[in-house]
Amino acid sequence: MIGKKSFNTTTGVITAPHFRRHHKVVMSTQVANDFKESGNKFFQQRRYEEAINAYNRAIVHNPVIPAYFTNRALCYMQLMQWERAANDCRKALELDRKNVKANFFLGRSCIQLGQYEEAIKVLTRANDLAMCQKLNFGDEITAQLRLAKREIFRKDEEKRLFSISRLHGNTTAFEAICGAAVCDSFRQKQIDEPVLFATLMFAYRRCPPSRVVKLRSADLFGFMLSYCRIKQEIELQTYLNRLMDEDLQRKLQELKIKEAAKKKENDMDCSENIENQEEQGANDEDIELNEEEEKAKDAENEEEEALRMENLVNKKKLNELFAQVDERRRKREVPDYLCGKISFEMLKDPVITPSGITYDRSDIKEHLQKVGHFDPVTRAPLTSDQLIPNLAMKEVHLSHLLFKHLIITA
Repeated sequence: MIGKKSFNTTTGVITAPHFRRHHKVVMSTQVANDFKESGNKFFQQRRYEEAINAYNRAIVHNPVIPAYFTNRALCYMQLMQWERAANDCRKALELDRKNVKANFFLGRSCIQLGQYEEAIKVLTRANDLAMCQKLNFGDEITAQLRLAKREIFRKDEEKRLFSISRLHGNTTAFEAICGAAVCDSFRQKQIDEPVLFATLMFAYRRCPPSRVVKLRSADLFGFMLSYCRIKQEIELQTYLNRLMDEDLQRKLQELKIKEAAKKKENDMDCSENIENQEEQGANDEDIELNEEEEKAKDAENEEEEALRMENLVNKKKLNELFAQVDERRRKREVPDYLCGKISFEMLKDPVITPSGITYDRSDIKEHLQKVGHFDPVTRAPLTSDQLIPNLAMKEVHLSHLLFKHLIITA
C-alpha cells in the first residue's frame, strides 16, 4: 500500500513520505558537514573549544561519521584532555576499525595515560593499516611506537632496580646466604664467579625462608654479580680517596718541613745582623722581621689552602666518575638505531636495502611475502635478493650487548 501523498504549495509537486524522509537525511548530512568545516577552521585558528562545539553539533546531526570523532579527539589532545580523546577514538573505531587516524590518536592518548600495552597494540595496527592503505604518515606512527616501547622498558627497569635496592637494603642478606668467608675469598680472587654462584645456589636452597627474601635463581645470579661488582667498586673508590688523603698529608708535611727550614735559616741570618747594629737599628730590624714572618705565614697558609682545595676538587671528580658508572648501570636504554623499522624490537640479523634502510631479516622477508615487494619506508621496489647483511650494524649490536649486559648491568 502506497503511503498518503501531500501537495507542496510552493513547488506544486506532490511528495511522498519516504521522499520527505530522504530529503531530511540529506539536509541533516549537509548541516553536519557545514559544522565540520566550521570546526576545521576553528582548529586551524587554534580555537579548540569552539572547534569542539562545532564538531559536537556535527555529531548530533550525523553520528555515524568517524572523522567527526577523530577531529574532536585531536582538539582534546591539543587541550591535553587525553581521556576524552581516547573515548572519541574508541567511538570512531566502533564505526570503522580500519581508521588509521583513530588508531594513531588512540595510541598517542594511551601513552599519555600510561597505558603502554594498549598503545603498542593500536599503534602497530595503525602502522599496518597505513602501509596497506598506502598512507604516508612519515615517522609519526613509528616514533610513537618506539616511545611506548621505551616506556615499557623504563617501567621494567624501575621494577628491576626496586628489587635490587630491596636486596641491597639488607646488608647481611648476601653474607647470610653465602657466608662472609666465601665473599671474602671472592674479593681476594681466590674463587671465581661460577664457584661463587654455585655456592650461592647450594646455600640458598638450604637457607630458611625467614633469613632471606625468596627470589628466582636468575634474580639471585644478577644480584650476586651486582653485589660483587658494587663491592669492588666501593672498595676501589675508598682506596683511591684514601690515597688522595695520604698524598695531601704528605704534601702538607713537606710544606711544613720546608717552611721550618726556611724560617730557621732566616732566624740565623737575623741574629748575625742584630749583633752588628745599634739599638735603634735593631728595633727597626725587628719590625721588618715581624712583617716578613707575617708574609711568610700568609704564603704558607695560602699554599696549604691551595693543596686542600686541589684535593677536594680531585676527590669530587673521582666520586662523580663512580656516580656516573653507577647511573649507567641503573639506566639501560636501547638506542633507536638498534631497533627494527617494522617490529621495533632490537635487531637480531640486520640487513640493509638499496634505499639505505636497515631492517631485521625476518621482518622484512615477512613483509615482502605478505604485503608486497616494496620497501616499507621508501616504497621503492624491493626483492629478497637485494637484501645485504649489515655487518657494521651487527658489530655495533654485539658491542652494545657486551657493554650493557656484561660490563655495566652485571
